[in-house]
Amino acid sequence: MKKTLALLMSLGLVLGGCSNSADNQDPNMKHVGVLQIIAHGSLDQAYEGFKDGMAEAGYVEGENVVYDFQNAEGDKSNMTTIAQKFVADEDDLILAIGTEAAQTVSQETSEIPIIGTAITDYVEVGLADSNEKPGSNVTGLSDATPMDRQIDLLLQFAPDAQNIGIIYCSSEANSKIQADQAVAEIQARGLNPIVKTVADQTVISDTLQSMVLDIDALYIPSDNTLASAMGAVETVTTDAKIPTIVAVEKMCADGGLASVGIDYYDLGKQTGYMAAKVLNGEADPATTPIETAEDSTIYYNEQVLNELGLTLPESIQDTALPVEQENE
Repeated sequence: MKKTLALLMSLGLVLGGCSNSADNQDPNMKHVGVLQIIAHGSLDQAYEGFKDGMAEAGYVEGENVVYDFQNAEGDKSNMTTIAQKFVADEDDLILAIGTEAAQTVSQETSEIPIIGTAITDYVEVGLADSNEKPGSNVTGLSDATPMDRQIDLLLQFAPDAQNIGIIYCSSEANSKIQADQAVAEIQARGLNPIVKTVADQTVISDTLQSMVLDIDALYIPSDNTLASAMGAVETVTTDAKIPTIVAVEKMCADGGLASVGIDYYDLGKQTGYMAAKVLNGEADPATTPIETAEDSTIYYNEQVLNELGLTLPESIQDTALPVEQENE
């Protein structure tokens, strides 16, 4: 009896294994690995938009595409492990949400198509030879917004500002790129940039407390570390009456004053359209140009505006939109 039971169990395992293998080899089912560097509203929106864009292009989750979503929680070793898993699984395509995610995955495979999103500059961080012709298995969407518009917006709220602070996390390559662009724009206007970096969230409040003594306004790029600590940023900057312009609409909703921002859901959707073309064989990442968000909008945080004792500049009253806050 025991031998018979053991034989049946073994047979069941073999049949089960064959069934799973057959599912994985279904030629009509595409497998997409998704690596997101950290949980954050903007990045989450990009992923949701991606899936909806894919669905509109014909790839419906559970019908002809399966997503293996993995959040690395900001840990580099996690990113490497996840990237290696996607390669071992022989996924049909990998979505990399965030610069470090794309860099990590690209180090693990040169064959599986990689579509990036929420990445500012692919060329500067070594992911592409050029925006027009990436030259490898990596292409995608950039979340860059024109830096001159960000600094112009800052000066509309603080027209007499002379010393403008910039703060970002030293380990985030895209943040440094944006900070350097901001420095150039500030200096071009004859003003003085004051740049500070942080290693992690634990020192943000202390760094800002010292910064606000020397600055008239503050700019924060699309930095994941700062984005996850906007509550602390708001506390320090509103107490000190420092207008803070941020690069991302979600950061504005979480405590910044205003932003020339993009809609990350729409960015993700645009990314989904691109990925679908790659899966269809209609596009090759090596020759598919890096795209940027199609639209940008001025957003402002009405609560922060009131806390700072400011009014909306007349020049943007007809176009700026108030952000939606979770506690409203």
